Amino acid sequence: MPPKCRVLREGKLITIPTEEIVVGDIIDLVSGMRVPADMRVVEASNLTVDNSCLTGEAMELERITEHVENKPLEAKNLMFYGTLIKSGSGKGLAIKVGDETFMGLIAKVMGETENPMTPLAKEIEHFIVRISFMAVAFALVFFFIGWGRTGDVITNLI
Repeated sequence: MPPKCRVLREGKLITIPTEEIVVGDIIDLVSGMRVPADMRVVEASNLTVDNSCLTGEAMELERITEHVENKPLEAKNLMFYGTLIKSGSGKGLAIKVGDETFMGLIAKVMGETENPMTPLAKEIEHFIVRISFMAVAFALVFFFIGWGRTGDVITNLI
């Protein structure tokens, strides 16, 4: 069952699946819920959030309605998809949803990044090729020696 959240639409508070959130929805925020979209805080009452999934910091960060910082990750009036509301309550205006969220952009960049072979991986691949070549060479040498001594192809092949 997909997670659900309460959204203010057309003046009514309704419960919808988080996949149906659109830009411009006002979302009811409560303690313990995951933030369902990137949003701007429009109402806050002792609202704190845990951004550790984005920044690695496990500190509770206070969220307020005033815009005081230009850097998005440091702005106290922004909340990001996937972060956890630790305490308080409030309302947020959805500004980005789905793949357009901050977390979605990170996932997109990670998917596009090429993983070049490390020096160790190159050495292991080179070693495997050399060992395989040597194994085939030894098998052929023993096959021809055995065939020359006994004259029986099937026995030596086995």
